[in-house]
Amino acid sequence: MRLCGMMFGALLLVGGGMPALLFMQFVMYGSPPPASDKIPGNYHLTSWTTDNGLPQNSVNKIIQTRDGYIWLATNDGLVRFDGVKFTVFNSQNFPLLKTSRIQDIIESREGSLWIGTEGGGVVVKRKNGQNTAYTTAQGLAGDLAGNFCEDSKGRIWICTDKGLNYFKGGRLY
Repeated sequence: MRLCGMMFGALLLVGGGMPALLFMQFVMYGSPPPASDKIPGNYHLTSWTTDNGLPQNSVNKIIQTRDGYIWLATNDGLVRFDGVKFTVFNSQNFPLLKTSRIQDIIESREGSLWIGTEGGGVVVKRKNGQNTAYTTAQGLAGDLAGNFCEDSKGRIWICTDKGLNYFKGGRLY
């Protein structure tokens, strides 16, 4: 999670009869949130579901990018949340996505959004609009990309169903 001024955002997936996405927003005064399971009275809790614009209620990963957007990886597309509305990117409106089943997302230190899919490889959504897809045809070990990590040298590590790759300096290894 990133701090935005004095506001701190957290999204949680909770269990129960049907999973729901919860957004908690509270004012931070230089201390981390309490470790307690109880929500103090100064927290505001709102539930977001398909009724509010999510493509589905299951979420595989949640991140907040430096520009303040909250991104959600779902089995029905990549979702950007601006605090008011959800924008869905899927295989029908974002052509580089060969599937809408999104497994993982990270923001690299250079600001690109790395999107791991189930069966469609990896899509890199760059700030400059020069988006790229990597599949087994480009040397990716497997087309199910389930986990990403960026190391201290700026390499993006990609864990697939068939092996491990890393990306550095414009090349996939």
